Amino acid sequence: MTKVKTKSTRQIAKNISLQVWYRNELAKAIKKMATKTEKEILKVWKQNTPKMTLKKEQAVFDSMQNVPGVQQDAVLSEIVCMQDAYSHAVRVKQKPRFLQATASVQQDAVLSEIVYDASPAASLAKVLTSLRHYFGTHFQTMADRVSKKFTKKALTGVNVNLKSILQEEGFTVDFRLTRQLNDILQATIAENVNLIKSIHGMYYDQVQTIVMQAVKNGRDMEYIKSELMERFRVTERKAQIIARDQTNKATQAISRARALETGITKAKWVHVPGAKTSREEHKAFNGQEFDLTKGLYDKKVGKYIMPGELINCNCRFKLVVPSVEKK
Repeated sequence: MTKVKTKSTRQIAKNISLQVWYRNELAKAIKKMATKTEKEILKVWKQNTPKMTLKKEQAVFDSMQNVPGVQQDAVLSEIVCMQDAYSHAVRVKQKPRFLQATASVQQDAVLSEIVYDASPAASLAKVLTSLRHYFGTHFQTMADRVSKKFTKKALTGVNVNLKSILQEEGFTVDFRLTRQLNDILQATIAENVNLIKSIHGMYYDQVQTIVMQAVKNGRDMEYIKSELMERFRVTERKAQIIARDQTNKATQAISRARALETGITKAKWVHVPGAKTSREEHKAFNGQEFDLTKGLYDKKVGKYIMPGELINCNCRFKLVVPSVEKK
């Protein structure tokens, strides 16, 4: 007489090497984009530095060469006033006071030169549009290539890991491509293509805001460089999150499909704490058995979920397999 019992296997392992590879692929693309963007922005900014103010100030300084010290202080005050007048003219497009005695035609010509020279906004907007388009094409191509390779690597990793786990339990399996698995693979590719493309869009939206605000507020090149470096770091962090989260999602989803393919329908939830926080519901799920076609009910989100399904969920599962004992 035989009695069928069940036991749980070791958990489906996290594919660290795949996560590192994915993160590095994204990091290379981001660095290339950020480096080129900073170079082009600073180049345009330097080319469009206000020339008229510099010329006016130089003329005043030249006139100071033979002026006593006390009078020089007065002239320096005049320079500051002129700078304020130029800045005000750029912002509100009005004629500064020192131009009021100038003929109307001459005033318009001078103001036109002030507004044109003092604001690099038009040139910066043009170069940003060009860069967005160039790297948009680059990220589209890269997203397709990396997403397909990532999904293929995830499948290979799961096949090796799951075969090893099942062999430990006395099972020999020969995996094949099922319709359900193919759907998961295609969905994984599509999701990652969109995530990779979103990196490019988010980066240029933020850079454009930084640059235009800098123009309006009279910031210098050092400020621009500092802000662009911070955007680069933020974008890198987003890429790291994508790599970590998607690696776990793909691993868990493919493992689930492979398990169902072999006839295994049950698993036990393994809660893995997050880097900073853990979901209380998932802590309670730890060790609970669930159906691989259904998952467990998460009251917080109001639906049944699988390990690794929610964003930044690091949870995994152990398969529940039959264990035959003779009596």
